[in-house]
Amino acid sequence: MKNRLHLFLLLPLLWGYGCTTTQPIRLRIAAGSSYASIAQSLITLWKQELSLDVELITPGGGVQNCQAMLNGKADLALTHNDMPIEECSSTASIRTVLPLFRQILFIT
Repeated sequence: MKNRLHLFLLLPLLWGYGCTTTQPIRLRIAAGSSYASIAQSLITLWKQELSLDVELITPGGGVQNCQAMLNGKADLALTHNDMPIEECSSTASIRTVLPLFRQILFIT
């Protein structure tokens, strides 16, 4: 069920992109270190369900994933949702497309 939800949330993005091109959709996902297994699950799902050509790029951690996207080496980046955007770029306009899970801060 959760995989279907991720697929559903991605469809508007792919529909908008698909309406502007006749080429097969090819995505590059930046996801290094702890995000690689999550990205691999998404890649498998997108290939099976949507027949997308998806490539995994592994630049490093969250900041490096974000920088790879900003530098044009990736189309999407997996990173933690509490990272200050200034760590990637002071002028970037980046938005969350698919929140995979919440990060919770516990204080004792």
